[in-house]
Amino acid sequence: MQIKVQPRIQRETWSLYWKAPTKTDTVCLEAVTLDVDDAGSSTVAALMDTLAAQLNWPPEDGLVRLDKFEEPWQRALCRGRLLAPGATLADAGVGEGDVVTVVRIELLAEGWKMFCGEWAGYSAVSGQ
Repeated sequence: MQIKVQPRIQRETWSLYWKAPTKTDTVCLEAVTLDVDDAGSSTVAALMDTLAAQLNWPPEDGLVRLDKFEEPWQRALCRGRLLAPGATLADAGVGEGDVVTVVRIELLAEGWKMFCGEWAGYSAVSGQ
């Protein structure tokens, strides 16, 4: 079975101070056609991992999570529905010729972070 996959990179500028996204850009990459042996045993997570390996994306466990960022690093959608990573493609309703959009999040740290305490060689009391 062949599935057309539309990869997307969602770049979120993450404020270190507010601990929230301040800007989001989405980059659309060229579509890729992946061959799937059995939709009844292949999972959505396996499809996302295959795409990540083909596009040389770093593995999820190697990505650095910024403070208060709790979303999954990637997600898959088909016909406007979010697909559960643990579901098989057949259970998720993905069939021959369907288009699956895979979105990978990239975090870009921005700004500054409040520091409470004393820096080396500087005292808040003396101002030196």
